[in-house]
Amino acid sequence: MDYDDVRSASACALAVEAASLVLAAILIALSLRSRPQASLYAIELAIYPPFLFAMRRLSRALDEPRIFRYGALVAVAGAIGLAFALVAPSAAMPGSPAGLAELGALGLGSYLIVVVDGYLFRRTYEALSERAAPISADASRRFARAARWVWLGSLLAIVVVGVVLMSVGAAYALLGYLELARLRPPAMR
Repeated sequence: MDYDDVRSASACALAVEAASLVLAAILIALSLRSRPQASLYAIELAIYPPFLFAMRRLSRALDEPRIFRYGALVAVAGAIGLAFALVAPSAAMPGSPAGLAELGALGLGSYLIVVVDGYLFRRTYEALSERAAPISADASRRFARAARWVWLGSLLAIVVVGVVLMSVGAAYALLGYLELARLRPPAMR
């Protein structure tokens, strides 16, 4: 394992994770009144190319293909969620009983997409945790916590507290990337 590759790939992932948290906070603050769900999926779609690049680099540096595989599935689920969030509200007929049923079905569909996305993020962070364990116990613990918080947050996303828990998970992932970015070879410790 090349420690320089791990450090540079982690620094790249750290920058992407930080940018996604900042973009999420800004867009949530700006779009609370009009279609915040579509805005959140738009953030994800904008972040996915650099996220996939960072996960590919980490996957190669840590020699763990599951990191990139689950990261790619996260991007696919996010793209499906964006399409669903953009098309679904225009399909519902407001004011009619059928429209209310459609709106309920759309809400359930959105929730299921968030849960699937959370599950895939959880698997990505678990793979990072497993692979980081031999080289950094702190990074491994932080990725394990990130996996737990993101999963719990996605399950509770139907309530506002879920978004907060997913943000806590993203913060733990940020700390895990930071630990890997500061990694030193055993001879230099």
